[in-house]
Amino acid sequence: MSNLESYTEEYKVLKGGELLLVPLNDKEFKTAWNIAVRNVREHTYIGSVFTTTLSSSITLPEDGDDVLDIVPASTEVSITDYGTGGVTDLTTDQLETLLRAIYLDEDIRSMSSWVVDFEFNRVSKEVEVYNFAGHEGETCLVYYQLKSEYFQTDFLSQKESNWFIDFFYAILDTILGSKLRRHPENVDGQSLIDEGKETITELKETAMGVFIKPVLLIS
Repeated sequence: MSNLESYTEEYKVLKGGELLLVPLNDKEFKTAWNIAVRNVREHTYIGSVFTTTLSSSITLPEDGDDVLDIVPASTEVSITDYGTGGVTDLTTDQLETLLRAIYLDEDIRSMSSWVVDFEFNRVSKEVEVYNFAGHEGETCLVYYQLKSEYFQTDFLSQKESNWFIDFFYAILDTILGSKLRRHPENVDGQSLIDEGKETITELKETAMGVFIKPVLLIS
């Protein structure tokens, strides 16, 4: 499974003696992971869906972080290939601009005639529905965003996954460099900080060309 634990172990092996000298703790690894996930979410959507009965209170699964939309269970769900069908004559730059303008909420709403109003209570982790539009008690699909700790690079394309791992490790480099810089036996932490910051800047500049289209659904 391509998750925090697996890449943490790879990073420890990659840095070897430096980590043995000034080890990073679990909180620092998790902080770097969450920062990397947050940057991915600026360019693409990683979420899941579950089926339930439309009622006044719907409990979000443990891995849920936010709710995107509620649609009829009869909705036909598919991953749309935006690179085909009517856009083949566009240049690469025009196509990428078009793809980045497509958002998941627009795709889902275009599939549904329901107009269900709801709010997500982050304290109780429940979806509070206050307008059923005549569909209370019917079966529906609830689309939701995954929490950072449930994020896996398996959700991404290989190119996107490589970007994420490089970004995650660059964040860790800056954290490790800060600790090394303060250590009496190692004064070379600044170079690691500089390398990490440079990598982060470069990756942010290339992100728009890496995350071209949204991941519509991970179920």
